[in-house]
Parts: sequence; structure tokens; C-alpha cells
Amino acid sequence: MIHWEEPWFLFGLLVLPLSLAIGFLLLNQAKSRLKKLGKAKNTALTLPMYQPHRVLWRHLFLGLAGALLAVALARPQWGQRTVETERKGMYLVLALDVSQSMLAEDVKPNRLYRSKQAAIHWLDDLKNDRLALVVFAATAQIQMPMTSDYGAARLYLESVDQLKPDLQGTSLNEALTAAYKAIPKEREADAAVILISDGEDHEGKAMEMAAKMAEEGIEVHTLSVGLNQAVPIPDGKGYLKDEAGRMALTKPNKQMLAQLADVGGGTFADDPHPEQGLNRIFAALEEKQRESFSSEIKEEGREEHAGWFVAAALVLLCIELFWKNTRKPQAKVWTWFGNG
Repeated sequence: MIHWEEPWFLFGLLVLPLSLAIGFLLLNQAKSRLKKLGKAKNTALTLPMYQPHRVLWRHLFLGLAGALLAVALARPQWGQRTVETERKGMYLVLALDVSQSMLAEDVKPNRLYRSKQAAIHWLDDLKNDRLALVVFAATAQIQMPMTSDYGAARLYLESVDQLKPDLQGTSLNEALTAAYKAIPKEREADAAVILISDGEDHEGKAMEMAAKMAEEGIEVHTLSVGLNQAVPIPDGKGYLKDEAGRMALTKPNKQMLAQLADVGGGTFADDPHPEQGLNRIFAALEEKQRESFSSEIKEEGREEHAGWFVAAALVLLCIELFWKNTRKPQAKVWTWFGNG
């Protein structure tokens, strides 16, 4: 479908019928003058080179040229244009803990909700970075692959919920492994993982993975969520209990998260307000020199085609310029009986 950027110029199309009307008027006037010079059958002998209908053709060319220029000024657009863009940024992976301990209410309304809101607000600070989302508990999964679509990232974060009870427990190693897989192996820019968790880890293999990532230039940043005290875990019917029937308590393992960030060459943030802690990590990332992603083809908007109409109008104007009201004289034909 054609889109007109300046549709008011389309009124200029009226120049075509106006020019034709003038052409017909001049043609009739020319015929009337010829009749005054002699009868119609003697006109060709009186003015053999004069062609009245050529006046009409000249005005047709002028009218068409004017109409084409009006269309060009209206800036017709259709299809899509492709442009090459070059951006500077990083590959970022946000790993969000969705284990049952993240339902603790020491951070209101609970750790998971505040973590999600902090991450959603953090998206507003991103510009040219590419982002992937990993959620984890005892297992981890790439919830959203690497993308620069922050609107999609927001929708994914809003839809994140606690994993099924049979997948409970926490494995920071699984989280880092999934984050590692989400980052392109042949990347063109720096990469970093931001792990948001209360730090409870039931495997203890995360340090090795963090060291491996650091060796490959992938920073591991950690954000501790929750106050430094043991609190119960809501389970929808009250509070979670252990196998002995006692109330299960959860306390953030800040030391684990600090060591993980240290081994991973990143920043450890601990703040009662997750938003502030995430801002500290983002400030540390901002200090890094962003590398340029290679040029990529993107489709943006519609492609403008005014140039074709201008070119056609110029061709018609050139024709009109050299179009005469008289025809070229025919070459004389010699015969045995005299001049032809």
C-alpha cells in the first residue's frame, strides 16, 4: 500500500487536466486562424510545415510533467528500506532465581517479585546491548534467547513465575551453565552474566563454572536478594516445613555470591533494595568500553520513491522543450517526370 508523506501536494495533479484544456483551446484557435488564411484543402499548401495538433501534444507533456512533480512532492512511499546499522554494546545474560526460597517475604512483597521489578526497571537503562534471560532453581532454562528487543524481554520477565515444586532446590552451577550457552561462542563484543539470587546453592559446583567463564572473558556479576536473617518460606497454605515437621527457614548466602562474583571477575551487590543493587552492577558495566557489533541489515519504515517521478518529469520536460509546432520538411523526390 502506498503511503503519502505530504498528501496535500496531490492537488497538483489538477495541472494535467488544466494543461490539456489550455492545449485544446490553443488548438481550436490555431485551426480558426488557418481557416482565415484559406480553405481547409489549401491549408497544406499555404503552411505545409505547420502542425496544429502538436500544440496539444506539448501541453500534454507539460501537464504530465507537472502531475509527476506533484506526485514526487507528495513523497510516495511503499515497501521497506534496508539500512546498515552499527551498534556498540555487550552481550548480557540475566539469570533469575525462581526457587521456592525466593518467595520469602523479608523483602516485601517477596524476593522474587522485587527481583522481577528491579530487572524490569533496569531494562530502561539498556540501549544497544543484547540480552538473554535465564530462570533457574534446581535446573535452569533459557527463557529468552539473545535479543535486542527489550519489549519482549519485559514481557518475559513479567511472565516469570516460580518453578514447579518437583523442580525445587537451587543450583547456581546450572544457572551459569545455561547463561554460558546463551552467549554466542564467536561473539563480537564483551559479555557478562548478572545473577540475581538469595545465594542458596545445593550443589557447590558454581565456582568452577564462574572461573571458566572468566577465562573466556565473560564476567559474572551477582546480586544478593533478601535480608541477612533467617525467615520462613510461604507455601500457599502457611509456611514450608522440613521432613521433621519444623518450619523451614531461608537465609541469603551472601558470602557465596560474593565469592562467585570475585572468581567471575564481576561485581557483588548487596542492598535491601534490589533496584539499587542492580544499579550498582549496571554502573560497573557502564565503565567498560563497549565494542561495536558488526553491521547488520535491518528493515525500517517504508522506502521512498519520489526520485523516479522526478526523473520521468524531467524526461517529459526535455521532450516538450524540443517539440516544435512544425514538422520537418520532407526530402524532395526526383522522378523522370519532374519534382515529386
